[in-house]
Amino acid sequence: MLSIRSIILAAILFILSAAALESSVNATEAASSAYCPPRIRKSWDALTPAEKSTYKRAVALAMDKGLYERFVSMHRELLSWSSSHNTCGHLFWHRQYLVGFENMLRSLGPEFSCLTLPYYDFVQDNVKRLTGQCSDIATCSSIVNELGSASPPGLLPHLALINGQPIMGRCDKAEPLNHFCEWQNPASLLCSHCVPRGKYQGAQLPCSTSPSHLRHLLFKSSGFKELSRGLEWGPSLFMHFHLGGALGNAFVSPADPLFFPLHATIDALHSIYYNCRVRHLQLDDTAKQAHPLHFEGCSIAGLFPITATSPVTMKAITNGLTVVDARSPTQVTAPFFKNLPNQQYQLADTTALNEHSYDYAFTGALHVLRHTCGGCGVAPTGTESCTVENAKANVTESSGSPAADVFFKWRSALALQCSVQGLSSIECDVEIEKVLVLYYHNCVAGGAVDLSAAFKLEWGVAVVEDMLVTLRALLSGSLKIQLHGFGNINQ
Repeated sequence: MLSIRSIILAAILFILSAAALESSVNATEAASSAYCPPRIRKSWDALTPAEKSTYKRAVALAMDKGLYERFVSMHRELLSWSSSHNTCGHLFWHRQYLVGFENMLRSLGPEFSCLTLPYYDFVQDNVKRLTGQCSDIATCSSIVNELGSASPPGLLPHLALINGQPIMGRCDKAEPLNHFCEWQNPASLLCSHCVPRGKYQGAQLPCSTSPSHLRHLLFKSSGFKELSRGLEWGPSLFMHFHLGGALGNAFVSPADPLFFPLHATIDALHSIYYNCRVRHLQLDDTAKQAHPLHFEGCSIAGLFPITATSPVTMKAITNGLTVVDARSPTQVTAPFFKNLPNQQYQLADTTALNEHSYDYAFTGALHVLRHTCGGCGVAPTGTESCTVENAKANVTESSGSPAADVFFKWRSALALQCSVQGLSSIECDVEIEKVLVLYYHNCVAGGAVDLSAAFKLEWGVAVVEDMLVTLRALLSGSLKIQLHGFGNINQ
């Protein structure tokens, strides 16, 4: 039973936290006026120890002030969620959301004023796994060990209730997760000060995060709609599933700070697509609204249209019940979205977001994908769609990573065999995908796995990973690998 003293102390802390929340709004303008170099997002692995420490302190402070929870509420609000999941609005809703979150962290004080979100380079981590440098998410991904922890689960399961969502997982109290509160009042005595996470030992990076799969998706997709669906129902969805814990929940997954670097990577993949297949088209404003590589519309549940000029629905929940527009001048979140473009098509170019513009610095496999453009994509007209300077299909370029270099040399050897057999670029991609699927099946336990029925139901999807469909066809004999001698190349 709580004592009167505890109740009074909690009330005082609540008042102080509310004042701190309001003061952060005033700090935003000061932070935004400070000189900062252009925003360049780097992978977590590319950050210095000091940069990692600064980022973790910013996240912890955001949790202490209640601002972090406000962003979690934006993701679980029904209208926001419905317009940003299983729709063509997925990529650009999350892009605006990430920029707002980044701006919020920058507003927390002078030491954070030039901070940028890191991205979780699960593509490079997948390459490390494929080349035998590590064995699972716990050993391949440094970010899961450093932004929180990858500690094994305890003997007793932990059940958390985050904004009404029951979540099972180990109670991770590593910095900055020990600052998390599942309630809107960060001073509440009911805060668990931990985030439920999954078991990373033995958990594998999904097949859809391989460079070969992403190369085909980024550069051979017919247009924006196919790309968006492929990124959402491929690497994004399957990373959520494989990581588990809070990240496995459709609505409150941002409760885990890994959410933001994870989605920064999905955002980065779209930026590669845009730079390779769209930027050189030099579309004017009217063309941007109509070109299928730039944006394609859709509808929510077949009823509510999302067009190129549709606004991004970004709502938050206050007091546990009240739904508000996150951009409303009366809301604490308003400064974080100020001057940020708000129509779908206006968010396609990360370097054209006014003072919020940013770009990515790539290393490893992503560096190769960006600077070779995968040998170009094919536009709906059947013409090549790629940047002129990256028009060669088989550019040999160092990734700066021994693991990535090994992977791309292996891929080049398979591509050479394709040439010997007279296979086209698209046919070759299909054959390499088959070889990779079989490699996952024989050499990487848990690589090609289906989503659980409960996960599919919660996320509202019926998707099966592309590579799992291919694997089943290969094992049944209904699909054959046409490449000769691929087994010798794999050795």
